[in-house]
Amino acid sequence: MGNIASRKTIEDWLSAGKSWFTDSDFQRPKDTPAALNARLNRLRKQHYIFTPYRGFHVIITDVYRGFEAIPAEQYIDGLMKYLDANYYVAFLSAALFLGASHQKPMCFQVCTNRQIRNIELGNHKVIFTQNQDVEAAKKILMK
Repeated sequence: MGNIASRKTIEDWLSAGKSWFTDSDFQRPKDTPAALNARLNRLRKQHYIFTPYRGFHVIITDVYRGFEAIPAEQYIDGLMKYLDANYYVAFLSAALFLGASHQKPMCFQVCTNRQIRNIELGNHKVIFTQNQDVEAAKKILMK
């Protein structure tokens, strides 16, 4: 019963346009940490979600169902909001969005104002570079 309710919650969020959530969003009032982790692990094993960062979970859409992760450009903004970090997409990843690259880079590169551990899930990699002058850098807002 709990697994069906968890999947229904995920599907409702996805249909409402929410593509990521945190532990506190998903936790029920009487959930213990073990119960919450068990519910999240079931969803991970069924490829409904993946967890690129502790406490931050991304909903895998039907297009990517069966994969262990989705492209970083689809969740990086939410992750940076969750971590309360300023950032910009950097280096070859930025060149791809600006049409200055003829192929997709092997990893997604992000420059941020604080130290964040890199993400590696199989072939899915996000590399974070720390730069204290993130706010001063010229940026192009892309949505």
